[in-house]
Amino acid sequence: MGKDVKAIAIHRQISEVYGGNIVSEGMVRKWVRAFKDGRTNVHDGERSGRRSVITEDLVQDVDGKLRTGALRLSSLSKEFPQASRSVV
Repeated sequence: MGKDVKAIAIHRQISEVYGGNIVSEGMVRKWVRAFKDGRTNVHDGERSGRRSVITEDLVQDVDGKLRTGALRLSSLSKEFPQASRSVV
């Protein structure tokens, strides 16, 4: 592992950049544990069940809107009706 960074420090950095409610400290601890146990990438594995509507194009479109200041949830959910409000 390249850096031996504590979960609390990672959580603090994420909170500083994205806000305090973006991810729990417990979830960050879970991520740190997974990478220490050998996980090598950040992508989710395949899961059974309903297929996701989230595509790389959708992620890029939403990211572009966020970067241009279109931060209102209502406008984002109207612009991307294929994704539920909770996903946007």
